[in-house]
Amino acid sequence: MYNSVSFDITGISIYLLYPTDYLIYFNKVQCFCFEELLLYPYESIDLPVIFFISNEILNFVDFFYTNKLFLSYLFLVR
Repeated sequence: MYNSVSFDITGISIYLLYPTDYLIYFNKVQCFCFEELLLYPYESIDLPVIFFISNEILNFVDFFYTNKLFLSYLFLVR
């Protein structure tokens, strides 16, 4: 993540997973989205995300037709 402005920003991240039907199989272990972040002017940081997908997803019929998950994050500035 990079703060491209000349002042501190504080915010929190939320994750989005698509297709949403797979949310029940998605398990976050460690995520920067668990806590509020402070970024100083022009600061760049690497943010950890550790997750796993339950093997139960293989029993979900639609997974065989659309076997892709899209994970993205939205940073909400306070």
